[in-house]
Amino acid sequence: MSYNIIPLQDIVEELGEDCAKEVLSEFSCPINKDVEYFLLHKAIEFNRQGLSMTHLIFDQYKGRNRLVAYFTLAPKIISCSKDFLSRSMRDRIKRFAPLVNGYYTIPAVLLAQLSKNYTNGLDKLISGEELLSLALDVVGVVHSLVGGRIIFVECEDVRSLRKFYERNGFIYSGKRSLDGDETNIKGVCLLQLIRWI
Repeated sequence: MSYNIIPLQDIVEELGEDCAKEVLSEFSCPINKDVEYFLLHKAIEFNRQGLSMTHLIFDQYKGRNRLVAYFTLAPKIISCSKDFLSRSMRDRIKRFAPLVNGYYTIPAVLLAQLSKNYTNGLDKLISGEELLSLALDVVGVVHSLVGGRIIFVECEDVRSLRKFYERNGFIYSGKRSLDGDETNIKGVCLLQLIRWI
C-alpha cells in the first residue's frame, strides 16, 4: 500500500488552521476517545508550541484522498526501572544512561499518539502494524538527524494493546498513574513500553 504521510504543520502552514481543522474533523476513534480528543483539540496547538509533531496518513478511497490514521511524536526524558529490563537491554542502556536509585534516565522519542480513523470504515484501509511501521520509519529519520536510542510508548492497560506493542518489539518497562488532565483514558494507569531504535 502506498500511503501519503503529511505533517500536520505543513497543512496548517500551506492551507491555514481553519482548513487543517476541517481535515481533522473527519477523524473519529470510538474505541479510544483520548486519541480522538487529542487530534481534534490539541494537536495543532502542541505543534505550534513545539511540544510534539503530528503526522497525518492519507490513502485514496472512493476517488478521494482520505485521512486514514495519524501518529504523534515528541521528545521525552524517561525513567526506566532496571527491574523490568532484560540483562542485554540493561547492558545496552547503561552505556549512555546513568543508573540512579534503580532507574535509568534515558532521552527518548515518545510515540505519543497512534490511531486509525474509524469514520465510515476508513480504519480498514490500514492495519495497526502498517501504521506503527510508518511511525517507526519517521522515528528512524529523527534518529539519523539527532540521535537517541529508545522509542517509548504509553498505552492504556489493555491486554490487546500490550500484546500489540510486544509483538512489534516493545518491552514492558513499568506503569505510571494518570495525570489529572487525562480524563478520556480508561483505568488508573498507563503501561510504559520501550523499544531500541
